[in-house]
Amino acid sequence: MLEDGTELRFDHGAPYFTVSNGEVARVVSGWEARGIVAEWKATFACFDLATGKFTDFEKEGTAKKYVGVPAMNSICKSLCVEDG
Repeated sequence: MLEDGTELRFDHGAPYFTVSNGEVARVVSGWEARGIVAEWKATFACFDLATGKFTDFEKEGTAKKYVGVPAMNSICKSLCVEDG
């Protein structure tokens, strides 16, 4: 937590994934409809240790980015209970 009370969260795993294949896009669309994944619209930032401040980066690429809801392991948990 920062001195001003701002809570910080750090995700040390895969922050997001993108889709470039039509068949996979249909699967991910189904996950999105079921609430397993959601579009990730956050921005990247860099922490400058010398100043103690964050600086914004431009978003990486234009592909839609997805995250698991509420966590990335939600995708695996969902796959474990699916038929087939």
